[in-house]
Amino acid sequence: MAPSRARNDRKAKKSVKNKPAKSPTKPRKSHGKRGRKPGKSGSKAKDKAPKRKEERVEEKEEPTTARESPLKTPKNNLEGFFGLRGPNFLHKALTTCNDPNEMLQQFRAEEGILVPTLRPAVALLDLMDVRRYDFHMLCAEQLRQALMDRITSASKVARGEEKQRQLEALLDQCFVGLNLPLVRPIVLHVLGNLDTVADRYKKEIMNNKELYDVCDVPLRRQIWLDRKDLFEAEMFPLFDEWIAGRRKSMFELNTTSSLYSIPGNIRRQDPSLVKMVANIGDSVPLYGFVVDLIKSRYLSSGSPHYGTLRLDLLILLHESQPQIVNKADGFLYKFSYCMDACVRARHVDAKRCKEITDVLDILKRKDFSVFRDIAMILGEPQITYFNATSAMRLVQAVINQDGLPRDNNMLMFFMRLLGIGTHARDYVTEQLQKEAKLSAEICCTFLPKLCSVIVSVAARKVHSENVKTATLSLDALLPSLKREPVAVWLVLQWIAYLLRQNDQDLVQGLFAVFPQFVEKMPLGEEHLVHSVVMQLARTTQERVWSQAFADCIFRTYLASLDGKINGALHALWLMYYVYPKLEPRYRDAILQDILPQVDGNPEVKALFTSVSGRISTSVPLSPMLLDTSLTPDFRSPDHVSSRPHI
Repeated sequence: MAPSRARNDRKAKKSVKNKPAKSPTKPRKSHGKRGRKPGKSGSKAKDKAPKRKEERVEEKEEPTTARESPLKTPKNNLEGFFGLRGPNFLHKALTTCNDPNEMLQQFRAEEGILVPTLRPAVALLDLMDVRRYDFHMLCAEQLRQALMDRITSASKVARGEEKQRQLEALLDQCFVGLNLPLVRPIVLHVLGNLDTVADRYKKEIMNNKELYDVCDVPLRRQIWLDRKDLFEAEMFPLFDEWIAGRRKSMFELNTTSSLYSIPGNIRRQDPSLVKMVANIGDSVPLYGFVVDLIKSRYLSSGSPHYGTLRLDLLILLHESQPQIVNKADGFLYKFSYCMDACVRARHVDAKRCKEITDVLDILKRKDFSVFRDIAMILGEPQITYFNATSAMRLVQAVINQDGLPRDNNMLMFFMRLLGIGTHARDYVTEQLQKEAKLSAEICCTFLPKLCSVIVSVAARKVHSENVKTATLSLDALLPSLKREPVAVWLVLQWIAYLLRQNDQDLVQGLFAVFPQFVEKMPLGEEHLVHSVVMQLARTTQERVWSQAFADCIFRTYLASLDGKINGALHALWLMYYVYPKLEPRYRDAILQDILPQVDGNPEVKALFTSVSGRISTSVPLSPMLLDTSLTPDFRSPDHVSSRPHI
């Protein structure tokens, strides 16, 4: 008994020690006013106490609300859209549960991937320190891709109204997740497989630039049908990129390619053109709208490269969507395909000639609007160059056979194509309401005079007569050169032949008359200037240029170009190839003349740096390295029967 009593005494002492000491009671303050009833004062105290307690509760709840606000972001989590247990649920559960670890384990078991075959892998990944989040995101991406594949296969199996009904039912369930990065690809995939998208969905996407930028092209295509301004904003940069690439090809310092030597199949691999075709897809209205945009840009700029764009777009679109082209531009495609094949083969046989002639004759009677598109395509620089070189070969063949130019049907065929192409802008602007026949001045005046001048030049070489005799005869060609662009193209091809023969004196006489009409006629157009400069750069003579001849080229012709064409670029491009044929002092003087334009133009500066570096290295550039396949050779007497080589 004694030990137990002692033990109890010790416990009692400990309990007394652990009890908190009572605070001394404070004396009550006496009220200053007498006569106040104790009941009323007591009730007021009771009323005030709960208010102070409520104020304390409100003050404590404010930071809690501030902490919870970042979690309530339905724009970025699935909880706000689909009612799933997410950050808000976890925050609430962790603050109210007794055992957080047990609660988290239960949450993982309930909300994790409920696939029996994956549960052993989860434990293994935990041992390898792989985060559950990374594993879940990987599984979610694979499940999302599998779902998108199921949607694609289901849309291919179902057709018509059944397909539309199934996809719209799925879209109603998932469209609320359009702003979620995890669900957005599924929503956009469903929208892209719909044949027609409801206006309410399209408005939602159009009002959000972020969503519009991530939309697939098929979905954008349906939006573009209603919003042509968005389609224009999408296509105009591609047009500019295409034209910039074509213009850049004129000044590339590459001997293996030029504006006139790039094959069409290589040209049609341009990324901007491929993207244009992808944007059009299988939509006939969008194709018609693109054609109208190309025509409007062609009329505003006058660049013949839009004819190249019209041709390449038509042929490339036919390869991917032939039903569109056959429905909208069947005749135009037939003509374009024939011309492209002839340019690629550098030859026009009797069969192709008849096909092209039949298409032209049919369209000029039945559908002149398509004939205007043909004129635009014939104005394409490479086709124009091919027609001009082919016509000049036939002129030489007529001379060799002692015939008349107007009696050669093939020559008249090429002159017809050349005439349509050089007047393409008049056709597109509807200034010409019907096909303009070849003028009598070309058939009966210019061509005979050109043949006469060519014969007189050949006779001068044989008899070694004075050069002034041949030079004076060039004045007879000047009236036609001022009025007919066709005449300019033929004379340029003759200049190319004279350059191959190293006849600098006669070429100098031709260039002496050029500044008289260069500002008014197509000789001032950039692609034609490039043709002249290219012929000069591709000559194979080893003789040094005389100062008079160089002055005629650099300071008379190129210096007379107007502000629309940068003569400095063409002069530098020519200098890159012909500098070994120029005297060093004269070469330096030309570069000094160009130097003031270097600072104001990045293109001129880059080309000037390349040319200066080329000259400073003093590495002679052999003319044999240049591609001379584009310079016509008229020495063969049987150009009509044999296959021509450009």
